[in-house]
Amino acid sequence: VDPGQLTRPSLQHLQQQQQQPQANPMRDLLVRFCGEAIARGCAPNADSLSTAETELLAFRNLDGPDLYYEFYPGQYPGRRGSMVPFGMRLLHADLGGAGALARLYFLSAVIDRMLCNLQAGLSEAGLDLPPMTAEQRRASLELWQRRKAAVLYSVANNLATVAKDHAAAARVYGQLLTLDPGNSERICAALGRLSMQVGDLQSARHHLGRCAQSAPAERRDFYAAQLAVTSADWATAQRLFRSALDSNPGNMLAANNLAVICLYTGQLREAIRLLESLLERQPKLAIHEGLVFNLCTMYDLESSKSVGKKTRLLETVARHRGDNFDVAAFKF
Repeated sequence: VDPGQLTRPSLQHLQQQQQQPQANPMRDLLVRFCGEAIARGCAPNADSLSTAETELLAFRNLDGPDLYYEFYPGQYPGRRGSMVPFGMRLLHADLGGAGALARLYFLSAVIDRMLCNLQAGLSEAGLDLPPMTAEQRRASLELWQRRKAAVLYSVANNLATVAKDHAAAARVYGQLLTLDPGNSERICAALGRLSMQVGDLQSARHHLGRCAQSAPAERRDFYAAQLAVTSADWATAQRLFRSALDSNPGNMLAANNLAVICLYTGQLREAIRLLESLLERQPKLAIHEGLVFNLCTMYDLESSKSVGKKTRLLETVARHRGDNFDVAAFKF
């Protein structure tokens, strides 16, 4: 595949099109993108995601000739290249379903091509006209490096949560440590969690140790507690998770981890109390499939008559999340 196809269509391809230009194609494109982004980000349930995917189908592969400035010479004289915002291309790739990884890797390859062109003294599209100043070239390099990082975050998330390829996700996060050093705490935390999931406790201690040393004071106890978990030091982990929760009562991860440790150490009622109190105080923040699954598991362990509590929990979720929730978490 030629990555250059996203940069500029052939003139012959443009001349073959009979479609009439719209009144303001750039404005219409941005309005559609904003609608898709809202559907994807603000209410990401099954219906809204389906709506965003349907909207994107109208644009095919986002490389139609009518999506380039050259198609509208009267409205954009002298302008070249694609009108499609980068965020729209990333959204299109993320919503690709089974083909999402292929789209993301293709987008990454296009960005690599542009970075190579810039480093070779050319424009992003590989042209030497018009010439770029040193400041313009530096700004463009920084922009495309940030965009490369954004694509890699999506790739790593897909590999870890959809493909379940934790080793590949860890390699991508390793690339991000070099590409986005300003987010090293976030990246190391993700690497620590991935390492724990695959049982690589030595790597988990290494990454979480870096987080514990560099994180702000309000987050150090949380990482230190995760470190204690890798050594099966439940008493220390429980103390540190409780300290992290006292510092930030809205820390859902700390509360969930503390409840699981209480369960491991035989404190079932305390574990249930923790999760129920979190759901009562901050339902919109706390209602998450993982936390609800853990709480329903605890209900099952507490009594054979857990259906009543699960039903009340289901009613709470329905009030705050509607259909945007996986009902399998209730274990009915």
